[in-house]
Amino acid sequence: MLLAHQSAKKIFEMSRQLNIENIGEVISEFRNLLGEKFVEEELESFDTKGLREAEVERLSVSSHPIAQSWVNLCAESARSKNDGKLRLSANSLVLLEELHWIQFASKLRGAERNLADVRNRSKFHSGKHEANIAAQYAHFGFDVSFLPEQKEKTADLLVKTATGEVYVECKSFLDRSEDEDPHWSQFERSISKKLKIHKRCWSIYVLCAEVLDHQLKTELTTAVQDQISAENLSDLLLSNDRVLVQFRKIGEPDREVFGEFSGQVPGIRLRVMADVRIVQGQMWHRNPTIISVDSIFDPNQSRRLYNYIKKASRQLPPDRPSVLHIDLNIKDPARIFDVIDECWNPMHRRLEASHRRINAVVLSGGAVLPNPRDPSNSFHRELAVVPNRRGRNSLPSDFCIFGSAPSPSFDKLDGKEGTIFFRFSINEPLEKQTGRTIIFHCSTDGLRQVRIWQTFKNRLRFEVFNPDIGRKTEDFDLNYLVVGELYSFAVTWAKDGVRAYLNGKPLN
Repeated sequence: MLLAHQSAKKIFEMSRQLNIENIGEVISEFRNLLGEKFVEEELESFDTKGLREAEVERLSVSSHPIAQSWVNLCAESARSKNDGKLRLSANSLVLLEELHWIQFASKLRGAERNLADVRNRSKFHSGKHEANIAAQYAHFGFDVSFLPEQKEKTADLLVKTATGEVYVECKSFLDRSEDEDPHWSQFERSISKKLKIHKRCWSIYVLCAEVLDHQLKTELTTAVQDQISAENLSDLLLSNDRVLVQFRKIGEPDREVFGEFSGQVPGIRLRVMADVRIVQGQMWHRNPTIISVDSIFDPNQSRRLYNYIKKASRQLPPDRPSVLHIDLNIKDPARIFDVIDECWNPMHRRLEASHRRINAVVLSGGAVLPNPRDPSNSFHRELAVVPNRRGRNSLPSDFCIFGSAPSPSFDKLDGKEGTIFFRFSINEPLEKQTGRTIIFHCSTDGLRQVRIWQTFKNRLRFEVFNPDIGRKTEDFDLNYLVVGELYSFAVTWAKDGVRAYLNGKPLN
């Protein structure tokens, strides 16, 4: 059986090596998969030529989620053939990977329902996520089938092993964001116009733990516009403190600054504006503004994740083991680990206290790296398994949760204490590296885990979980390490915490 954390990208590359000769054939296969009529009417009709910014936004919001990516993929394929060299963007590679798993899942029982969801604009993201999970379990050798829609909500998938069966439910944050997109776009346009009228060079950061409907959009827009008019940079709290708006001054009106302006701020939505002019080949900008939105604000308190767990509990059978897979909407790869880390403990407590039907929740997040050196490895994905040791029904002994990574080296990850020791060296400056998992073990039921990963801030993070000690975490600074030198790292854990040593010296 393949390890459950194996990269989908690597499996895709092994199954089909893309090149200039076969890219057209691959696109044709996916065209047949989705249906000629669907591709022509829903995807290839996407055309932004001659449209204004607001018109492009309205078209993007009303179109199928992959319409623009499909058009770009076909255009890049045609240019590649003309150039004689395959040149695909990171977004096109991600689309190919997504379609690959949808194609893989289309061969499973009941896949017609899933393909209908994939073609549906409002259900595409949940359908894509469901297809990915189904394909992964099928790839492990399990018997997987899509369950039909019924009046009473049921699980999405049934996974059968030689010794039992598991029901799987799939949820995606992206579905909710599709409903919110038109409201966020209207909010951003209104605030950009207000900033321009009053010549405010501000960064506005919205952290939202509520669904943005028409009523909340109106309330939020009015409140932010009032602060712009009053030149008030104080934080703004709305909707029972579940929406926070932060304001920051980033420049002076009409003052030109040399260089290109770019806003490095968090958020899954970002609108950066500035007046730009070129003088003798050099760029100058003035009146910069940034509007950034993060709709996964404080996951420890976000009702969205907990609502998904509640809904899944009602959809899953009470007398069978089950797993819930949640795809997080995170477009900033640096935040994947942070969000998962914030979610893990409160979700674990909720599962054990109130949701014994669910044996585990698997959180997954994926994002395109901003400046990948290797486009074929431009998509960063991480998964975390949140187990429920009080699950009512035991998982089959031969079942492996997708997201787990069993390793013979960690078969004895039980007891109240333990130690890991390894040697490593750094072969390039840390500022040129990206965050990634270094060591990960997760038993097939999720109840014994150890992970060591390098964060995007170049800290070495360690976490361990087993039923005896619960979850222990700690992180250590790496930024002072020297390229080319060999280091010895040891970490010990017990019920009272974690201790680490580098070359025999304790780390704080």
